[in-house]
Amino acid sequence: MKFCNQCGAQLEDDMLFCNMCGAKQEAPAAPAAEPVAPVAEPVAEPVAPAPEAAPVPETAAPEVIPEAVPVIAPASGYMQEAAPVYTPEPVAPVPAQPAPKKKSKLGLIIGLIVGVLVIAGGVIAGILIYKNSKKETIDASELVKVIGYGPNGHGSAAVVLANKNAMQELMEYDDDENPYPGLWLYLYEMVDDDEEKYPSGVTSWIEEQVSPYFSGTKAYKTINEDQASEAKGALKKLKVTVEDEGKGAGNYGVGDTITIKVKGDEDALKKAHVVLKNTTFEYTFTEADFAECKEIDPFKGFEFKCEGYNGSGKIEYSYDGVDDEAKNLFIYSPNYDELYEAKSNGDKVTFTASTWGDLSKGYLKSNGKYYSVKESSLTKVFEVSGLEELTEIDIFEGIAFKYSGRAPKLSVTIDKSEMDELLQNNVTYRIDKSYNLNIGDTITVTATIYSDRRLNEEGYTYDHEKMTYEFVIPETAPHVFEKDDEILKTTDPEKLFGLEEKFEAAVGGTQFIAGLQAPGTITEFVSVKYDKAYFFVQPQNNSINNELWQLAEAQFKFNIGGVEQEQTVYFTCQFDGIFLDDSGNVSNSNGQFTINYYAGEKDKAMSQSDAIAALENVTKYELR
Repeated sequence: MKFCNQCGAQLEDDMLFCNMCGAKQEAPAAPAAEPVAPVAEPVAEPVAPAPEAAPVPETAAPEVIPEAVPVIAPASGYMQEAAPVYTPEPVAPVPAQPAPKKKSKLGLIIGLIVGVLVIAGGVIAGILIYKNSKKETIDASELVKVIGYGPNGHGSAAVVLANKNAMQELMEYDDDENPYPGLWLYLYEMVDDDEEKYPSGVTSWIEEQVSPYFSGTKAYKTINEDQASEAKGALKKLKVTVEDEGKGAGNYGVGDTITIKVKGDEDALKKAHVVLKNTTFEYTFTEADFAECKEIDPFKGFEFKCEGYNGSGKIEYSYDGVDDEAKNLFIYSPNYDELYEAKSNGDKVTFTASTWGDLSKGYLKSNGKYYSVKESSLTKVFEVSGLEELTEIDIFEGIAFKYSGRAPKLSVTIDKSEMDELLQNNVTYRIDKSYNLNIGDTITVTATIYSDRRLNEEGYTYDHEKMTYEFVIPETAPHVFEKDDEILKTTDPEKLFGLEEKFEAAVGGTQFIAGLQAPGTITEFVSVKYDKAYFFVQPQNNSINNELWQLAEAQFKFNIGGVEQEQTVYFTCQFDGIFLDDSGNVSNSNGQFTINYYAGEKDKAMSQSDAIAALENVTKYELR
């Protein structure tokens, strides 16, 4: 038999590895011959002498083989049986010896007992050495707890020893207290939300987090309970550090990896029979570590509409299509200066989505859910487009003038009755001179727009440089006739006096018109023709009395005393206060004219006009 050179356990001679600690053993060596220590024989009791034997011939002495004596192993725990030692063969003959006395076995028994005791002591010593030399090998990652919390991509992590004290401390941190801001609130909300998993609340959660190496001794497989208790004390003093390649807590997300280093007091660990392995290891965050963080676009579903005409477009915007989640996170507002000025295609309006919560951490929280939003998406610029082009109009189109009186003392006002209703309602006109006007005078009309927007909203614009209009009083404006007035020369006398119609109406009576008594009963109106016409111009201060005289020659048939006869009758038609009215017709102040007739006396009829010409300061003009 042999013993382990590492732990002292008893082994078979041919075993190359210890079945207790696994240490490799040396190959068994050939036994070496060692001299056997003489063993004292016990003193034999006296016996009767034996009879003399016959002499023995001188021959070789018989070989004597002594019993092998076991060699006891030292107290180190190693023990090896001694190889038997033999006496070398004698060269010379040995003389005859008396017969040997019978040996006592007491010494052998005592030696065996001593040897057994020595061997037992060595085994016990080996066992004690083995027990004291056993080490508990522990994976450092089983002693550390990583608690990820917060939203994915913006998460934080508490990396601590997984012992009860450390877990309790986590539950006692204030929400904003370092080193783990926000963890306290997260842990308590998590525990409260899962009563089935954590029936005792925080207590259940803490128990679940503690590593078995800190919670009891069952996890220890090699060392005994007393040593396990000592090991736990040493493990609680371990220091944990984290390296994250500059990522920084508060920015962790699924797939990110941190390096965790665990370091303890080597002397304390050695004394506690603990060997740590995997003291530097990596941890990769999974979906279980962080809450879902939904990226949200504040303006998804936001409506921006442009209607109307370029230059006066109407901007409408609506949040109705925005998700309810976004409505709970943002307040929307436009840049009002831009909004009020945005009327044309290409104008821009900036809208801002202000957050209800604090976005300094890069995310928002609402109703227990996390949302990430890009800083750049909090503003959005919309461009005005699709507005129809405006139609340019003349704001003086359709303008007219209403006259009162007559030139040279004509009065004028603006007449908008024939203008487009849009202009009537949105433009005012002012003239620089409105009375004592004469033919050929120029007046200036200035337009004022109530609202450009009103015009634009209807699809119109105008030349903003053309806001005045010059108007010349035309010859067709109402005026008192003067000499050589072309209108008088070209006016049809029949249209002016209408004698034919009036004479037709007189047939059957005894009067021509206006109470003029005929020489008899008018039986037939035959014809009428207009002869000379004269125009009399009165002094300017009495110009209203300018007169037109027209000589007419008419043929009638009369029944005079029962005798029917045809006669020529001459008429003088007198138009007092003659002028051109605002309808462009020759008229007079009262719309009536005076008529006289002279049966068969043309010269007398003409003399009437001569008499007028004889008046002082009156000028007579022959028109036709």
